[in-house]
Amino acid sequence: MLADSLARSPSSGALGPGIHRPGTFLHQLIEFVAEHLPGWRDDPDRPQLRSERELTAQLGMYLNAAARSGLDIVQFQIETPDDVQHGRSLDLTALPSGQPMYVAGRRYTKFQVLLPMECKRLPTPDDPRRDPREYVTTGEFARGGIQRFKLGFHGATHSVAVIIAYIQAENAEAWVRRINEWIAELARVDASWVGETLTVHATTGAVHRARSLHSRDASGRAAIELQHLWIEIQ
Repeated sequence: MLADSLARSPSSGALGPGIHRPGTFLHQLIEFVAEHLPGWRDDPDRPQLRSERELTAQLGMYLNAAARSGLDIVQFQIETPDDVQHGRSLDLTALPSGQPMYVAGRRYTKFQVLLPMECKRLPTPDDPRRDPREYVTTGEFARGGIQRFKLGFHGATHSVAVIIAYIQAENAEAWVRRINEWIAELARVDASWVGETLTVHATTGAVHRARSLHSRDASGRAAIELQHLWIEIQ
């Protein structure tokens, strides 16, 4: 199977039964984002803002600047329209910046999202109109971070995506427990959530990392792998 390359030289790679690795390049791209999260947070020139929209805008600017010197074949963009759900936008995306690229046998141009990313604050802002479980679900409105990917409302054509969390209270260990409790509660009434808990697989410096795998049977699509990248912003 084709994995990833520039248009002229595809290569190969795969992961697990029925789940295809979306190209080594995408995993390198996730590493690039993770490696630059602490530098973005600690940049002395960064205004100390707290809203999700402002933080994500800052992060997109920072990643674009970093990519110019370390990954210039990629560009980062905020509020990108989803390529299937046209009324919805992705918080942050990575796209080719120049010539087309192949990832997992699929051709991507500068107008097509390579890696969809959702950004969330932990905790959800205190607002009676918002569900405190917003990282996972918001029930019928399907605005939850994980829920959007699971239902195919975000990244329906992708097999891997990222959720970035800005931790603004407590710590990563507490949030892993709470989020897994929310998923367990959903699993008691909806079997499609069974076994879809976050598994912590690395803590590198200031970045806390986890992985989860979610079925998308309702949309008729294969499962999606979510890479969770969390950074504490107190």
